[in-house]
Amino acid sequence: MDRDKNNNQEPEKDLKKEEDKKELTPDPSRELLDKIIQEYREKGHFESEKLKVAKVRVVKLTIKHFLLSLFINYLFDLLLSIALNGYLAFAEYDLSSIVLFSIIFTTVETILRHILTKYSMRLVLMSFGMITIPITIISFVLAVLVTPGLVILSTGRLILFFIIFMIIRLTLRMFFLRRSIINQQRGTKK
Repeated sequence: MDRDKNNNQEPEKDLKKEEDKKELTPDPSRELLDKIIQEYREKGHFESEKLKVAKVRVVKLTIKHFLLSLFINYLFDLLLSIALNGYLAFAEYDLSSIVLFSIIFTTVETILRHILTKYSMRLVLMSFGMITIPITIISFVLAVLVTPGLVILSTGRLILFFIIFMIIRLTLRMFFLRRSIINQQRGTKK
């Protein structure tokens, strides 16, 4: 029993050492992963059938696709802001201030998300994208504070606006994402 306990502690120590190394170095290559897996197999710490290695390939965005998605995000955020403010009346505004609000919000959010994914994609993947929620909140608050001509009438309605805005936006983005994935899969099956 003590032997099993020591064997369980050894892999934890080895994993801790590997995690410390990973923080100092870039992601390991395929050869290094194969070497680590082989070492663990030789030590008998796990069964090879249970081991699964997933490699995530990040597709580089072209300028054309980036600008197109940015334009669609601007337009979508603007239309959603106008529609929800019509129902909730969280702020008094003229058309130029709500357009400026939408531009500031979308631009700040896009820049911060791009920086986060570029320099810490591993953190984004480990959190399943939840790390981007504070970025959205920061972008929204900054846009509300900076936009001239946007007068907040009710803080409660502003919070409700933000929650509904985020739910609708997330739902529609997931719908379009799933639709594009289905279309890609149909294209590859033909």
